[in-house]
Amino acid sequence: MFCAIQNILMTPAEVSQRLQPVASLDVPYFMSWADVDRDLTAWCGNDLQEDALHAVYAMEQDVRALSDPGMLATWRSFLTSDHFYYMCTKYSADGDVHKYFNPYHGPYEAYINYQNIICDFAVELTKNKKQPLSLTLPQETPKVMPNFIEKLCNLFCGWFGVKYG
Repeated sequence: MFCAIQNILMTPAEVSQRLQPVASLDVPYFMSWADVDRDLTAWCGNDLQEDALHAVYAMEQDVRALSDPGMLATWRSFLTSDHFYYMCTKYSADGDVHKYFNPYHGPYEAYINYQNIICDFAVELTKNKKQPLSLTLPQETPKVMPNFIEKLCNLFCGWFGVKYG
């Protein structure tokens, strides 16, 4: 029976060229396959994830300014969604799935490991820059942790002689 059906594999671009739309589809929010909510909270639904995302994106301008393909590739590897998925703090059935695929003992261990690696990368970035790295807090910091983030930035920046502010 399967042999009788003609199956053609196409990319989305090929589909849009071959077929005419029959209706418009409004998708006002991001959606995903993950978890019961089918949204992005598996990757950016808590303060740990938001802080980690802010930390890595705060380096983007400095990384790109280096024009070093190796540093850019390393920085891009920090954007892999798995890093943020491992920091998910959901519970119930969703939490069980996150625990199953997580190489860490929990989201806090994943966060600490990620931030340590980001900090090491910031040191390497500073070594490769001609001027000191300037880290600034994002405009919107997570409401629960702003003092923690500022203290952490001051601590790390003090250790590595990086200008903060």
